[in-house]
Formats: sequence, structure tokens, C-alpha cells
Amino acid sequence: MSKNKKRAWRWCAKYIKLRDAVEDLPTTKDVSLVICRTCEKWMKTNTKEAQASHFVSRGLGGSSGIYYDERNIHITCYQCNCFRQGNAEAYREYMLKKYGQEVIDELKLKHRINSYKGQHWAIGEMYKQMYKDLLKNVFVALSKP
Repeated sequence: MSKNKKRAWRWCAKYIKLRDAVEDLPTTKDVSLVICRTCEKWMKTNTKEAQASHFVSRGLGGSSGIYYDERNIHITCYQCNCFRQGNAEAYREYMLKKYGQEVIDELKLKHRINSYKGQHWAIGEMYKQMYKDLLKNVFVALSKP
């Protein structure tokens, strides 16, 4: 994996973890906690336990045209992502509830036809800025009485 691709993925994963932690705030009451989208386990956001997991796996072939598609990436725990091969059945239920079958079909199609070749540096910069903006908004929202 190229240096730019690693950097882009690192920022994308940080953004996804924060995005999902913000989504979980009504339940967790703490932005440092996040809930696994497949088994509902609570975990610390910025640890290796919290994994940015692809619904349509990168290993399914195709040109990975949805590698950075935020609808395809959500927080799962290490056990679900690594030991349960993504906990596919529970992940599918989550995706159906959140997005519906149409988005699942679109992701599977885009996986085969899109590519990010040569765009990793720009993608990394985009996710770095998105992460910083979301983090700033979280702090502003949490500091209001």
C-alpha cells in the first residue's frame, strides 16, 4: 500500500470513528465511546478495538470503487471485523435499516466500476479536514450550556 493510500485511510478511519461516536452521543453521552454496528458492544473510540469496517469488503474483487464511500464504512469491534469476517449477517441488517436495499445494490455496483487510482493524497487531505471540522463542531456543541 502506498504512503498516500495509508495516510488517506488513516484519516478516513479517524473521521468514521468520530462520525459514529457523534451519532451515538444520545446513547453513550460521551464522544469517547462508540457502539459496534454489528454486535452493539460499547468501546473506546480511539483504540484498536474500534475498527472502521467496510460493509462491501475490499477483498471481494473489483476496483475498490467504494473504499472511501462513507456509506460503506462504519464502526465495528475488533472481534466482529477480524474474527467474525465482518459479522456479515448483522452488518447487512444494520445497512438495510440505515440505508435500504437500493444503497446496498449501488455500493456493490460501484465497487466493480469505480477506482481511486492517483487520488489518495487528495482524499487524505479531505478526510483530515472533515475530521478537524467535525471535532471542532463537537467541542462547540458540548461546550454550550
